[in-house]
Amino acid sequence: MLVATPTTGAGPLSVSFDARGSSDAEDGKSLAFAWDLDADGAFDDATGTQASFVYTSGGQHEAVVRVTDSGGLARTATATIVVNNTPPVPTITAPLSTLTWAVNDRIDFSGGASDGEDGTIPDARLSWTLVLDHCPVNPNDCHTHDVQTISGQHMGFFSAPDHEYPSWIEIVLTATDSGGLTGTTSVRLDPKTVTLSFATVPTGLDVSVGGVSSTTPFSRTVIQGSRNTITAPLQPTLGGTTYNWQSWSDGGTRSHDVFPNASGTYTATYVASQSPADVRVTQAAQLTGSQVRITAVITNGGPGSAGVVSLTDTLNSKISFVSASSAVHVQMLPAPSGAALAWRTFLSLA
Repeated sequence: MLVATPTTGAGPLSVSFDARGSSDAEDGKSLAFAWDLDADGAFDDATGTQASFVYTSGGQHEAVVRVTDSGGLARTATATIVVNNTPPVPTITAPLSTLTWAVNDRIDFSGGASDGEDGTIPDARLSWTLVLDHCPVNPNDCHTHDVQTISGQHMGFFSAPDHEYPSWIEIVLTATDSGGLTGTTSVRLDPKTVTLSFATVPTGLDVSVGGVSSTTPFSRTVIQGSRNTITAPLQPTLGGTTYNWQSWSDGGTRSHDVFPNASGTYTATYVASQSPADVRVTQAAQLTGSQVRITAVITNGGPGSAGVVSLTDTLNSKISFVSASSAVHVQMLPAPSGAALAWRTFLSLA
């Protein structure tokens, strides 16, 4: 490891070198240091972990330190020193930092750079980088995405990208002078945002926004025009009751994308599931002389209500209908899930 201080400046330039960060896994600190500071190929300019040198001629100079362990294995590290050359100074003239953007907005940029030795830096040595900074709630999760690089021009445009909020665009301009030194400047552009509110009927059910579920009611801040996938669970349970999804207030499917340009509320409507009924029919026949009496019994084992129940019975072709009892006997019968209704209808057949 080699550190040089300073690395640029006007001559004569005195530079200090520090290789104390060097180490070896086997030897620890038992290392030998040799320096080539005048770039003549000979490591005879200094020994030890630190060194210094005065550069009088302009241009780029390479300083090298060679580190050797007790077994004779050696590695080198190099530092670049530039004398009588200063880095270029880039300037972004557009956009201003006050500009805000929505997804797919056109953003125009322009700028340039000047250099103490070269004067105006030509377009061929300018490079623009569009960086998207994303910083979730946990600061440790902050990260960047290099979206686009445009080189060789002092102006142009790009379309604002789509991403989760909170995030912002950083436009970076880098200029390189004839001596290879670079200068960088940037401008931060914050997005336009909208607030999405989410509700369910009944309230207290979970819905997912962008893959993250929350319990309603709740709100999310998103970038205007961004893609957001909202999903309502098919059959959630609340307070022991199971509900079936029916609709979203915007008419979308159970899981669909929204691209909001304004704040709004999205409501998922549910209906309580009806517990299934267990309807059963038993019949018994009693023959008396030339007549047969058929008794039909309808029972519901639950647990849900059977509602209105009707029974149609087709007679054998060898018998004919005579009469039916006008009385319908209703009594409570036990069932595995609790009490259920039973209907007994007496039919006279011949």
